[in-house]
Amino acid sequence: MNSWRVGAAIAVVAAVGVGCFFVGRVSAPTRTGSYLAGYTDGQIAGVEQGRAIQGSQSILPADAKSAQDAYKKGYADGANDAFILQFDGGWKLNTPYIVTVTRATGDITYRFSTRDRMEPGKSYYTCPHSVVCAR
Repeated sequence: MNSWRVGAAIAVVAAVGVGCFFVGRVSAPTRTGSYLAGYTDGQIAGVEQGRAIQGSQSILPADAKSAQDAYKKGYADGANDAFILQFDGGWKLNTPYIVTVTRATGDITYRFSTRDRMEPGKSYYTCPHSVVCAR
């Protein structure tokens, strides 16, 4: 009879533990929306700052600040150019696009080779004669 009570107590404790686990999972905040946007913004800012410091390491300390400022301006200009080169019509904000990325030349690794705005109500898929087809 004692072993039955010990087994029942263990089962109750296990059930309570599993229940607490699931209650915790359901009530935990999700990391979406503003959290992810802030995380991404911080990551981008960190990469930019790190590249600026890395690019000015061999410069005398007196000139490092102006070199970092110039690097940050060039970094921002390059990021903006990635979206305007070859696409003079601009980009519409909050609009989904299908883009094709290809190898660039020189020190630039990638470039957009095609850009198509997605249309509501169409299904998109890869196809043999084009990168993306729509129905």
